[in-house]
Amino acid sequence: MALALNDKLFVPKDTVCPICNKEFKRYVLRKNQFSLDKRDIDYRPVYLGNLNPRFFSVSVCPSCYYAAEDKYFCPLMTEEESRRKALLDNHKSQWEAQNRVRAATSGQQIWKDLEAEKLRELTPTNIAILRQIKPLLEKVAGSQDHKGKHHQPERKAR
Repeated sequence: MALALNDKLFVPKDTVCPICNKEFKRYVLRKNQFSLDKRDIDYRPVYLGNLNPRFFSVSVCPSCYYAAEDKYFCPLMTEEESRRKALLDNHKSQWEAQNRVRAATSGQQIWKDLEAEKLRELTPTNIAILRQIKPLLEKVAGSQDHKGKHHQPERKAR
């Protein structure tokens, strides 16, 4: 006995299985049927009402029974789309490599490594001293901030 689908909640979508490459129809939850209420302390989404879209985000291929989240079921790319993606990936990797070289030649990474090494050399005694002088440093930094600003006296209301 097949259950009747609610057309207001679900919409049919043609999908291709990434494993067996067979096309099938799956039903996805309409985006306007649920809304986010809040997030828990662990960032888990809590939705308004009794409908949780996470329960409907898994698809199963009726041919090979591969099951995964909807994001892993996507249409096949054409040759042109595959060529464009490969070209983009190549340019992206070249750009990232250039940025790494630029950061290294500017001394930025070397400076970060040296500073990290200095922090590893701190002893518990040094840390205790830093904790004791922290309030004094904050006070001095705050007074330096005020020196740079022009102070205008408050006007009294008549």
